[in-house]
Amino acid sequence: MQELLETKIQLLQEEAQLARGEVERMASLTGSSPQPLLEDMEDSQEEENLQTQSHHPASHTYRDRVIEELTSALRCKEAMITELSGQKSVLTLRVGELEGEVEDLSSSLLQKESDAEFYQEELGRERLRIEQEMQWKNSGDMGAPFILLQENGSLIQRFIIQNKGVFGIRLKSSHKTPSSGE
Repeated sequence: MQELLETKIQLLQEEAQLARGEVERMASLTGSSPQPLLEDMEDSQEEENLQTQSHHPASHTYRDRVIEELTSALRCKEAMITELSGQKSVLTLRVGELEGEVEDLSSSLLQKESDAEFYQEELGRERLRIEQEMQWKNSGDMGAPFILLQENGSLIQRFIIQNKGVFGIRLKSSHKTPSSGE
């Protein structure tokens, strides 16, 4: 959209330049300077019309009419250039706002991706822990609980609670107390 407006502005500026060239060419035919013609066109419009009708031949009237048309076209083109420049400024501001929103959304998306990755890793660890716990329960192996206990400290409490009797028997049988006489 911005490129389209810039292209239109450029074309209008070229047309305005061509119109100025045409005004200068017409002014050179009459032997006068083009700048006063452009600047004083509004002030001396009535005066020139009276002089053209009474003192100048038909070619001067045609020339004055062409100069007037070109000047009017030039003003229209300049007004359009001003309007398009304003639209370009508004669009440039809007593009800046949208870029800020995109940056915010990108940052939020990166954070959510990071969170999702963390939760996937956490889920994987929890699945592994559950699988190991299930294997241990199914195998009845006493070595497996100790491996699990080393990897995940929270299982220590569960293991001790679930196997309270087993530890109690082993501890009593492996300990010699002074009162037993052994």
